[in-house]
Amino acid sequence: GVSGTAAVEAIARRARRGHRCLVLDSDPFALKRCRAVRGEGVDCVLARASQLDPARRRVETTDGEAFTYAGRVLVATGAAATVPPPGFVDGLCVDRVRCLGFGEADDAAAVRDAFAIARRGGRVVVVGGSWQAVALAAAVARAAPKDARSATLVFPEATPIGARLPKDLGKKLRKRLEKKGVGAVSLHQVRYVGPADDRLAVYLARADDAMKTTSFKADLVVVAGGEHVQHAISARDARAAPRGSTALSAVRPTPLADAT
Repeated sequence: GVSGTAAVEAIARRARRGHRCLVLDSDPFALKRCRAVRGEGVDCVLARASQLDPARRRVETTDGEAFTYAGRVLVATGAAATVPPPGFVDGLCVDRVRCLGFGEADDAAAVRDAFAIARRGGRVVVVGGSWQAVALAAAVARAAPKDARSATLVFPEATPIGARLPKDLGKKLRKRLEKKGVGAVSLHQVRYVGPADDRLAVYLARADDAMKTTSFKADLVVVAGGEHVQHAISARDARAAPRGSTALSAVRPTPLADAT
């Protein structure tokens, strides 16, 4: 997905000589994208992870294979984004509102369209405060011409990934995004997407005060899902994890039935 591809790109750029990175994914489209962006030391394997055993530093797959690791494991799986309820998106605009998480092919098409719009100076609105939302907004900003301000990130918390990151770290992340050309709109939620000539009109409301509203025009809206990994092991935190996330234990094997 978007967050996994961003992770592979970052590793390929920063990995030291001699380091190895293994990417497991059960979707052939994902492996195709991985091979397109991989660099030195990055290998891609078509397989579905079934269990993570951190005590033995081992990842098992559904076909019986097992891979050991010496460094770290990144579980970059994703839940499908919540589809906007009927009536929230005008019928004339549904083709320009995309939701991530419904398959690698669909995600790749949404990302491709977002990049195409950004390259010609159009505006892409990414909705959500998740890791994959932040990764997509940053990638769209990089694809746009200088000073185009093509990427806008809308999220309900005070800072990006506010449900998981400490506030101080979230503030630093927001400043970095803004420095890279991403417009960060915090404490807002999308209320309605309608037509505006040949573009979209995106109507927002404050997350803490629905009577305070604003709107702007865009060319594409991409709805991203929630956080994908809950870095906690308590029963309370596991129950509170977003839909589609997986609670990971630091010492016991964790089944990855919903991971790829």
